[in-house]
Amino acid sequence: MNLIELEKQIEKNKVIEKFKDGVVDGLIHGIRDTTQSHHYYKEGYDFGITLYCRQIDEEEKRGW
Repeated sequence: MNLIELEKQIEKNKVIEKFKDGVVDGLIHGIRDTTQSHHYYKEGYDFGITLYCRQIDEEEKRGW
């Protein structure tokens, strides 16, 4: 598969969109959308939660 075909598949399967939705739900809302079953949504959600936890740790280190 060449890069153009790969890009088409990523767009068709909404990989980036689902990942971003997961990150927002994890980082901003803190609640997983149980209707989302897309693998990349779940990966994004986990990443968002990780970012949130790191942010809290940094704030505690700085005394904010």
